Amino acid sequence: RPYTVVAGEGDGASTVTNPANLGFLRGASGIVDFALMAPNRRRRGSGVGAFVGLPLPLRLAAVGLGYQLLLPWQPESATSDNAPNDADSDPQGPDDRYTKVTVALAVPLGAWMRLARPGAKAAADALDRLSVGLGYSRLVSSSNNSANGLQQLDVALSYWSNRYLGIGVVGRALNLPRNTIIDPELAIRPLGTRVLDVAVGARISPEVPTDANRFRTNRVDPRARIIASVGGVRVFAEAETLRWNSVLDDGAFELRVAARVNAGVELSFGNFGLAVAPLMSAGTRSNYGVDGATGRLRLSQERYPTLASPRRVVTKL
Repeated sequence: RPYTVVAGEGDGASTVTNPANLGFLRGASGIVDFALMAPNRRRRGSGVGAFVGLPLPLRLAAVGLGYQLLLPWQPESATSDNAPNDADSDPQGPDDRYTKVTVALAVPLGAWMRLARPGAKAAADALDRLSVGLGYSRLVSSSNNSANGLQQLDVALSYWSNRYLGIGVVGRALNLPRNTIIDPELAIRPLGTRVLDVAVGARISPEVPTDANRFRTNRVDPRARIIASVGGVRVFAEAETLRWNSVLDDGAFELRVAARVNAGVELSFGNFGLAVAPLMSAGTRSNYGVDGATGRLRLSQERYPTLASPRRVVTKL
């Protein structure tokens, strides 16, 4: 995806990035994310995902639904039946395609406080900025036994202490201790509006896999994001470290810290938006290079700032 918001505004993609952010939706939100990696760059990440977020009446809760088709082609290491080039393949390899279906629930606590204690307006207003979320995912594949049948449980929290500072935390795959990731993020809006968002966070792996070199991760991968908006134009950049596990000619692994970088532009036309960005990396296959491209389509009930000038209507002469 072009960028990943853990602490910040919610949209349909919050179903998988931070389910708690669904609680801040003001209307239905649909997102389609897609990415395509160049096979020779040997980075997993190709695929397409569709997500819908829907707030329920009285904003007592919000639900999300996501469907992802993931294509982790790796033609030069462990070849795949689904790879875009012909080679010897493993009919049940971890690089074959699989799908991921996700359902999510968010509960904004302010609405429940108003329901339970109608007179506690100050407390309810404060809790309007706090939402908790839960996500459940299941992986399905007829050609990838490494993924088929896996289930994932995520627990999330999102809180805006004021219009300048937001906090988000997601515990990912809590039911799979060897794959659990803790994903905290701090978002800062220096101007108190969407004009400028700055966020810092990290992916923290309490347990690092040791049985397969190519799937080893760093203990902590820091992340930073900046988004600047002017009218209906939004410019964004995001960077995060990763562990690059390179196979040498003699079959040995070379492990080093690298980084992925996304930077692009998003155009908004009110209820419709389009974002595009190259997917880049440093310290992976080369010192720096473009690995692929990603894009996002947004269709939302909530109206965003727009490039197109609204049509003027005469209401009084």
